[in-house]
Amino acid sequence: MTKKHYYHLTQWQRYKIEVLIKAGHKAPFISVQLKVSLSTIHRELKRNKTKAGKYNAAFAPVFVNRTP
Repeated sequence: MTKKHYYHLTQWQRYKIEVLIKAGHKAPFISVQLKVSLSTIHRELKRNKTKAGKYNAAFAPVFVNRTP
């Protein structure tokens, strides 16, 4: 059995999601454009929305790769 590899979305991808949402595109279209799974987009939209329910890329944490 092969091990799945998971990757964090980049800040660029998060800003792209925000732009596409504001342009009226839905999650399936965004997942195809960014070449990530639909569930990744749904989780991102759920986790990083404002109190008003709008997605905001700036709310998403920025992960920095650090070598130990």
